[in-house]
Amino acid sequence: MSDSIAHFLSGAGGGVVATALTYPLLNIAVRLQVAEVKEKDHQQHPTSTSWLQDLVGDQGIKGLYA
Repeated sequence: MSDSIAHFLSGAGGGVVATALTYPLLNIAVRLQVAEVKEKDHQQHPTSTSWLQDLVGDQGIKGLYA
């Protein structure tokens, strides 16, 4: 296997792993932003940990990637 192919495969694999690990964090951030816009009184701001617990409790781990 040439160096070019090895570098391509390692770069592609690293990109897949990085996306798989950071997508749930991005998903939670977007959902928190939408929840704050929907709240008119802004008295209750959900935290990221409470949002994560609710999401995983309702939809399971697959909900993080939805």
